Amino acid sequence: MSSCGPHTFTIDTDLVEVTSLCRPDVGHSMTDPSGHTHRWCTPDGTPASSYTPSVTYTMPSLVWVKDGEAWYEDEDESHDVGHHECGICGAHVEPKYVADTDSQYVSGISHYRIDGMEVTLEEYTCRYAQAFQKGTPT
Repeated sequence: MSSCGPHTFTIDTDLVEVTSLCRPDVGHSMTDPSGHTHRWCTPDGTPASSYTPSVTYTMPSLVWVKDGEAWYEDEDESHDVGHHECGICGAHVEPKYVADTDSQYVSGISHYRIDGMEVTLEEYTCRYAQAFQKGTPT
């Protein structure tokens, strides 16, 4: 919030929750029938020991194999369907996921107000600049 003379300028930004329904189960490792161990890793290839929402986890020992295409009932575009398998022996491996309990938010729509009245960004910018020229906002 900023005041300049008789006017109060405020900007509020909505937060939008973008929490995933599920996330990698970084505490779980899998061993395929040939004895190869598969686990979630951080971007540098180190096995993950804890979960951090901002990190992208992969299972570098697995490859994704496209089996075909499918369509959702309410969409006109197809999407790929497939499975994961061990990059060494080809055994099918399903990476483990758990419910994501770490809420995540991103910035949404911003609201610009002058004296409590919502205005466009353009009007806010113009009137703020005008008020700033007349006196320093506090």
